[in-house]
Order: sequence, then C-alpha cells, then structure tokens
Amino acid sequence: MTRGATATRALLLVVLAIGCGTPIGVHRADPRDVRAALTQSVLSDGRPSLTTRYLLHKTGLEDRWTKEPEAVLRELHEALPASTLRQEWLAGLAELSFLHAERKSDPRHYLAAAVYAYGFLFPADPILRPRAFDPRLRTTADLYNRSLARGLTRPGAESADLRARTLELPFGSLEMDVEGARLEWGGYRLRDFRHADAYRVRGLGNRYRQAGIGAPLLAGLELLPGATAPESHRIPPDLRVPATIFLRLSDASPPFTRLAGTLEVYVATEAESIEVGGERVDLEFERSAALALALEESGLWDLELSGLLSNDIVPARYEDGLAILRPYHPGQIPVVFVHGTASSPARWAPIANEFAGADARLRTRFTPWLFLYTTGNPVLHSAAQLRRALRETIRELDPDGKDPALRRMVLVGHSQGGLLVRLAVTQSGNAFWNLLSDEPFEDFDLEPDVRELLRDALFFEPLPFVERVVFLATPHGGSRLATNGVSNLAAHLIRMPGSVSRAALLAVSSSSDAGARRQLPTSIEDMNPNSNFVAALATLPIDPHVKKHSIIAVRSDGPLEEADDGVVRYTSAHLDGVISEKIVRSGHSLQGKPGTIAEVSRILGEHLEEGALVPEPLPGGPTN
Repeated sequence: MTRGATATRALLLVVLAIGCGTPIGVHRADPRDVRAALTQSVLSDGRPSLTTRYLLHKTGLEDRWTKEPEAVLRELHEALPASTLRQEWLAGLAELSFLHAERKSDPRHYLAAAVYAYGFLFPADPILRPRAFDPRLRTTADLYNRSLARGLTRPGAESADLRARTLELPFGSLEMDVEGARLEWGGYRLRDFRHADAYRVRGLGNRYRQAGIGAPLLAGLELLPGATAPESHRIPPDLRVPATIFLRLSDASPPFTRLAGTLEVYVATEAESIEVGGERVDLEFERSAALALALEESGLWDLELSGLLSNDIVPARYEDGLAILRPYHPGQIPVVFVHGTASSPARWAPIANEFAGADARLRTRFTPWLFLYTTGNPVLHSAAQLRRALRETIRELDPDGKDPALRRMVLVGHSQGGLLVRLAVTQSGNAFWNLLSDEPFEDFDLEPDVRELLRDALFFEPLPFVERVVFLATPHGGSRLATNGVSNLAAHLIRMPGSVSRAALLAVSSSSDAGARRQLPTSIEDMNPNSNFVAALATLPIDPHVKKHSIIAVRSDGPLEEADDGVVRYTSAHLDGVISEKIVRSGHSLQGKPGTIAEVSRILGEHLEEGALVPEPLPGGPTN
C-alpha cells in the first residue's frame, strides 16, 4: 500500500471515530443514577444541585467558585436581576451560602442562606412564588429551616440563641425582634432550644417529622415564678417540647442591606400552621426526637426497679403521681396511661410516639396523661392514689364543670396498671374491708388521717368521668409469676410506705384477735392467683356504663386456653363482657408492638365517633 493510500485510510478512520461520538448526544445509564443526579442537592451530599450548577455555569463563575467562594457570592448578590430570573438566583444563592457556611461554620452565611431562601419562598409578588411541583421548593424550605437554626447558634454551642438583637450578614445587617409571649407555655418559660436534626432517635419504631416551614427545635422548660396555670405543677419540668422558630422578614427584596424581622416561636401543641403572605403554611416539628430526648434526660428508667422495692419513689415533681404532657385545652379528651409492675411511664413511649405523630385526629382531640406510682405498694393503695389524683386534676382544670370532654376520660392500663384501672370503675362495697376484719369499719376507733386513708383504699365508687377503659395484659385472675420463688423474695424485700403500714397495723390492732385477719399485702402478693384480693375482685362488677376493651399478649399459636405471655395466662387476662378482645403475639411487655398500637388507635377512633364533642380550635390548627 502506498504512503498516500495509508494516509487516506487513517483520515477515514478518524472521521468514522468522530461520527461514533458526537459532540452532543446521550448515552444509556441506570435510571437510578439519573434520578439521583437530578434530585441531588447540598443537603444530600454536600454538592450544589444541578440547577445551582447551571447558575454558576451560565454566569461564568463555575471555576471561580471553588477558589473564591466569597467573591462569587458577592458578585451573584450584587448582580441579582430584577426580572423573574431573580427567583432562580435566590434559590442558587441560598444553596451556595449554606455550603460556604457549612465549610466555615460561619453564622453570617447561614443567615444569608435563610434570607435568600425566604425571598425565594415568599416573594412580595405572589406571581413569583414557586409552584407546588417545583423541586426547588422543598429543598429551599429545608435550607431555610436548617440555616435559620444554625445562624442563631454560636459555633460549638448546642442550643439556638433566641434573644432579640442585631445580626450581621455578609451584605448588611438584620434587626431581629422576638415575640416574647411565645416563649411561655403552660406556666413555663421555654429555654435550651436544641437542634432537632442534631439527634438520631433510638428505641422508637418510627421517627415522626411534620414537614413544613420553620427550624424544628427541642425546647426545655423552666417554671415561671408565680405560675398560675392550673396544670403547671403537673407538667413534668424535664419534658422536652417540640417547637419551631420562624423568622418573618418585613421586606425580603434586594438589596437586603438593612433587614428587619420578627422571630416567632411555636409549640406543636399550640399551632401546626401559620399564615405567610396570605397563604396557610404548615410548620415543621420533630415530635419523636423531643420525646426521645426527654426520656433520655428524665431518669424515669432508674425508677423502675426502685419503684418495686422502695416504699415511695414518686419524685416530688410529680406530686400525686399524675403528669400531663401539654397545657389544658378545653374540648380535648384525657387518655390516662397507667404502667405495670417494676415499670414506669417511659414504657408508654412507643404508643405516645404514634399518638402524637401519626394521626392528626388523635393528636388534636386527645390529651395524654401519665400516672406514676410505687408498684410494690398494695394494689388497693395505688388504686386509691390514682382515683384521688384524677378527681383532683379534674377539679383543678375545670372547677365549674363546663368542659364535657374531661368527663369522657379513657383509662389504659398495662399489667398491674390494668388492675388499678379496673378499680377506678368498680364499686367495692365491703369486699376489701372484709379481708382485714369481720367487724364493721365504723366501729373502729381510728385517727382521722388513718380512717381517711383506709376508706379511700377499701371503700369506693366508680369514677363518674371515666367512659372507657382498655386493659393490656392485665392479670384479672392473678399472675403465676407471683407464685414463684423470686417473686416471693421480692415480696419480702418490698417496704411499705409508712402511712400504709401504720394504717393496716392500727386497723388490725384495734380489732379483736378473732376479727383481725391480716395486714395489707404487697402488690406481688395481691397478684397471686390464690390471694384473697383476686378472689374478692372477681366478685365485683365493673360499672355497666363503662365501655371495656382487652388487649391480650400470648407467645404461642396454640389454644388460647393454654396460652400465656410469660407472666399472665390468657385465661387470667380474659374478661367477660368486653366490647373487643385483641390478641397480640408478644411477651408480657406488649405496649410497643404494632398490633397493640393499632388497636389502641382504633379504640380511640371509635371513642371519637361515638361522641359529638368538638374541641375549641387551636390557633393555626392542622391544615390536614
């Protein structure tokens, strides 16, 4: 082949090669990779989104961004167009400012990102508002939320600083006022605002986040001097409250040199949406993270064993043992959760998490109350404490009896707690006094305080404001675990509170030898299937006006008559005359099982459908 022919052939091969790879074209790719590239943003992997990279490319600043980020930000800010293109620039500036702030831990640039994001989300001209399916809408809202929280937090600090002050921006200043009244909640001052996104949640099946606008925070509490709210002494001071902050700017238009705004603080129990520019917008809250952090800090887990063995473990902050988790709001129905033996209110966390996060209907129509008691005390004594606490709380919240919702109360009890619930809707007659003496109670010469204590524990009527009860793994017929050696040892280790021991001793010593039967037993002795308490309880009917439900745990798939949950037999947990009986495959601690949570939710939904009560609307209630 000649040299000329070789050159021609080489040229032909070059042309063919160029033809196979056009300057502009496509190549096949995995759809997942394409989708990832289209939806990626600085929040997902620390790189600007595709639309922001477009902005850098068409302004000729793509190469300079990596070397001179602050200069690029300044040039983009100064060149903000007055046309509809401004929205594209604002979204890009929000993302780039956030990325630069992350690299430098600079609050000024976090605040700049929040300002840009606000201008994109809430422009003065409604025509410029992003459309519902604009992918930048959710990304920019998240940038606003995260940037606002970090912009109000000193580098290295865990909590946002919500004081009114002048804030420095890269391009000017922001005069921030704070609505001080919104920092008060249920007789407490909100404080120590932790970042919700700084925590992973463990131990809860689901983490509930209400998506919306605003930086979600986990607020601590500080009791206000002279607090007058009737429920303030019943709200646990170690509670964490899901809150959010929203900075409302008076003018979000360029050049942003001297900005002014008001910081608004919202609590999830008081408002779920706000109005911005004539439109209703959901607020963002992190309810699950608030619950988990509160339990991490509360020390309730430490009370479980001591609550069985000690004579009185109820902390002073719980007073008579009843705690409510939100300020009183007329029209909301109380649901009272009562834990079991060697347990605590913390065990209701999975249900409380679903209760507060999943269903807006349950969240806004019911209010959760928790009862904490010393589980080694006699069942009758603890049941008297529960009844007394409920009566007192109703009197405190509604002394004139104007709120019918408080008279539709639902009690939910697990294990021994179920027995306390049963005794709240039972008429005792003389059945329990007869366990102590054959002589009439009125014939005894007792000191007034002792007489009152025994009367409350041994003679009682159903609480008239309880409309429905739910029993979870409740040993109506006793527990076989109460008969084994370990339980017998625990029964001997349990120390009675002084008031109970003294009352029983005086009652017995005041009777004749023939009339005296025994002192008050421990809770473990009470739950022995062969105990006099179990036998007496079986003879007492539950108020027929109260609606009753059972949720029973069993571990096996065999016949129910032979089944148990490791602590309570099915035959003991079964109760005739209930409206519904749900079997959950579980051990004794069934509170967090999906089947249990779904059944409690169903029962509460049924409770709503049977009543015509409508609560007073919350300010900025749920939009769903």
